[in-house]
Amino acid sequence: MFILNFLLISFIFIGCYFVLSFIVYRTPNFKKIKCFEGEVVFKAIELHFDLRDFFEKNLLGNHSVMLASEDIRFYISKKDWLKLWEIKPQQLIKMDCGLNVKISTRPLFFGGYGVSVIDEIKKIETKIKIIK
Repeated sequence: MFILNFLLISFIFIGCYFVLSFIVYRTPNFKKIKCFEGEVVFKAIELHFDLRDFFEKNLLGNHSVMLASEDIRFYISKKDWLKLWEIKPQQLIKMDCGLNVKISTRPLFFGGYGVSVIDEIKKIETKIKIIK
């Protein structure tokens, strides 16, 4: 009986978390779409973890990307993420070039940005930025 009650409470808690996260991380601010442009920073090991990261990556299957010019973590769909990884960072190091992207996103009502879309990817001659 105790186990059933525990499971029921756990499922209710997880359901409430999912609904609340969906509201917080998906309610748009209805402002204009913002565009950002900058060089992609590749991460060798992803050590960043917070509730938004858990919601986007584990529950919805999105990926994160950071730009060198912005201190913002943008969440992009797997399809856009695969566009970034067509050429592996190790190959970019050998070619001595990096990736410059143009990202468009919509601000959220509770702060931050919604799921972003990569509009354009360009190769640029620079040292690639890989952080651990």
